[in-house]
Amino acid sequence: MRRRSRRAFNGLSISVHSAGIRAGNFARIRVNGKLRRVNRNIRGGTRGINMVVINPQTKKIILEKAFDTFESSEPLEAAIESIPYGSIVAAGVQDEGSRKMSRKGRRFFQDMGAWEITQLKFRQSYAFIGVAGMTNQGAENRG
Repeated sequence: MRRRSRRAFNGLSISVHSAGIRAGNFARIRVNGKLRRVNRNIRGGTRGINMVVINPQTKKIILEKAFDTFESSEPLEAAIESIPYGSIVAAGVQDEGSRKMSRKGRRFFQDMGAWEITQLKFRQSYAFIGVAGMTNQGAENRG
């Protein structure tokens, strides 16, 4: 299945489109209509959680990376520690993102109001947009 989340934040238009392995196998994150090439993969992403983090004041991207949570959650956990409170977080799963997703990784999304992340299953699509540290600010879709 394909899943999409869209939000507007302080003059920024953000969309995340995730497709499971049988529905296209991609994660695409767009900021103001421009496709972000997370890890410079031609499909717009790579296996795992593809993430773009934006400073809401400067509107500059401060993190643009894919985390292969099929193999390990440690790089995602390290990145979470450096994301400032109030940053805009856009994330989508390509291929598989649940296998080694840690509780800390899931909790990061839950703290922004995501609840579907706790039910993410093998090779499911998942799209999320939220604000770091602010509950009930997230838009998500899983399928």
